Amino acid sequence: MKKTFSDIVVKYGTAICALAVMVAPVAARSCKLLWYESEQPDGLDKFVAEHTEK
Repeated sequence: MKKTFSDIVVKYGTAICALAVMVAPVAARSCKLLWYESEQPDGLDKFVAEHTEK
C-alpha cells in the first residue's frame, strides 16, 4: 500500500501540487465570505468582559 501511494505521488505529484495551488485561494475566499461578520455582534463587549481574566 505504501509503495502504491508513493508511486502515485511520484507520478502525479506536479499535478497534485498545481491543483492545490489553484484550489487553496478559492477555498480561503469562500470561507471568508461565508463566515465574515462585518459588524460586531450584540453583547460581545459584555461577553468579553465576563470571560477575560482580571
